[in-house]
Amino acid sequence: MKRVRVRSAVAAAVLLQLLLLFSTPQVSGLSKSKNKLQYCERPHSRCVDTNHSLSCLGVKLPYTSTSADLVPDAETLEEAQERLHYWQGLKKVPKCWAAIQPLLCALYMPNCENNSLHLPPQEMCKLIENHCQILKVENSWPAEFNCENETLYPAKLCKNDLRELKFNSTAGRCESPLVQTYRPEAYHYPNFEGCDLQCYDPLFSVDEHRQIHNLIAWAATIAGLCNIFAILTFMIEWQSLNRYPNIVILYINVCFLFICFGWLSQFWSGARDDIVCRKNGARKTSEPSDEDLSCVINFVFSYYFLIAAFIWFVIFTYSLHTTFQSFGKIQEKVDKKGGYFHLLAWSIPLVFCVVVMVLGEIDGDSVTGTCFVGVNNKIYSIIFVIIPVLISVLIGLFYLVRVLFGLLALKKESTQVISKQAKSKIHSAAIKVIMFMILIVVFVSSMFMCYIYEYNNDHLWKDSLRKYIVCKLGIIPDTDVGNCRIEFRPSVSRKQLYILVLFGNAVLMSFWVWTNQIGNAWCECLIRWLKKLRGHEQRNQDSSKYNKHKLIASAFAKRHQLNSNDFTVTFSKEDPFGKLFINGLNNFNII
Repeated sequence: MKRVRVRSAVAAAVLLQLLLLFSTPQVSGLSKSKNKLQYCERPHSRCVDTNHSLSCLGVKLPYTSTSADLVPDAETLEEAQERLHYWQGLKKVPKCWAAIQPLLCALYMPNCENNSLHLPPQEMCKLIENHCQILKVENSWPAEFNCENETLYPAKLCKNDLRELKFNSTAGRCESPLVQTYRPEAYHYPNFEGCDLQCYDPLFSVDEHRQIHNLIAWAATIAGLCNIFAILTFMIEWQSLNRYPNIVILYINVCFLFICFGWLSQFWSGARDDIVCRKNGARKTSEPSDEDLSCVINFVFSYYFLIAAFIWFVIFTYSLHTTFQSFGKIQEKVDKKGGYFHLLAWSIPLVFCVVVMVLGEIDGDSVTGTCFVGVNNKIYSIIFVIIPVLISVLIGLFYLVRVLFGLLALKKESTQVISKQAKSKIHSAAIKVIMFMILIVVFVSSMFMCYIYEYNNDHLWKDSLRKYIVCKLGIIPDTDVGNCRIEFRPSVSRKQLYILVLFGNAVLMSFWVWTNQIGNAWCECLIRWLKKLRGHEQRNQDSSKYNKHKLIASAFAKRHQLNSNDFTVTFSKEDPFGKLFINGLNNFNII
């Protein structure tokens, strides 16, 4: 066995030496063949000897004789050079201009010696296909750039002196509405390598930007004040409100307050540019990036708390329904689920945010001054916004409908038991639930309409913007730059409607604390504050809060006056959502 192994090793070594021996000359021969490439020539050409050095696009050419035979519809050298200047607009697409300069000179001012014209190789032509896609997109790819034409571009390897010349690669500059960028190719404006779209959306005018920003300032401020009012109400009446379903209203208003804060953060000095714009003046897309985290932080405020608010809305309707069904056993059936409620409400939006960040689909929006998901790719707004919100609203409406039917059934079946005041309270609670249901349907439906409108028309707007940019930059020859306009643009009123219904939801969620009891509680709080401000201490407790021992003694003294057949139902003043007591045994909350 040892001998067999030794022989195998020796045979392998010999074979390796033979391979090296025969492969080395082949490699060197290949390199020599590359160095000895021949010109691809077209005989019987009309050469024009200028007797002086030629220059093309600012670069001195290594020959003095050229020809116009490669240029369609050009009879003279002057016509060929005039045609060369048609493509000066490509300077505004830097990567395309850097790639196409050698080919333009090879076509319009080729080397021509002894009536033999030097042709550019096919690989030289195909190089521009990758960098000048905008010409193909606009159906403006000229016949002289047809790389499949082997009479113009030989398929074999050819030598061409222009490939060795150093053209000015920095001559191309992006112009408005594009800006220069050095980011990876995937982040360039489509088909404009080296350029990105400016931060402020050209689809909206400066005046439209200002109108929308003013609307955001007013709407977010009003909504934020309503949310603050609701939160302060819970702080004032914490002892009577810190239980389900009441406490959920607090969490919903906290979420919408953070949303308002995220939208209003753009109005700090210079904050809007930091949030939605890059340092080079381009719009932020595909965040997060290594530049800064301002866009991501704004996204968290705008998106995370939006999803959390709607999940808390589902929890609110569920706990309300469970409270109504369970009567006096709310502490056993709802309160013990508080940990699960918090887990769902805070973890699900977190998962969504992490997924969006991993996908890199956070984009800045100069119109709203915020960063959100699906600004650039509308399909992600459907997945991460519309679907979660739609599911939340449908579940919430299901529980609210059951609560409403329960209230109406209670009013109908308890006519002989409850007082007129109790009937009135049930009636007002039912109206409140109906109003809330109608408003939430109207607001959320309006949001969906705006999203669907943007999703259906997004491709049309993008095509119109691309054509406008191509026209304005003069990339296509013989373009009338003065008549460039954007044919299809988004509706400003739809954008304003979306903003109004978004913050309308925030106001609607503070709607539950707008009660007479809350008004009285605020008045009492204000009176106590004024008394303290004047230096007087409040010695007596609120008249509505009785001493337990005095209450029991008073009830015992009047025990003979109680008629068991004439029992009335009253509501607790402490609970602004109403607490109904039936026969003194069962109770449940009514919003």
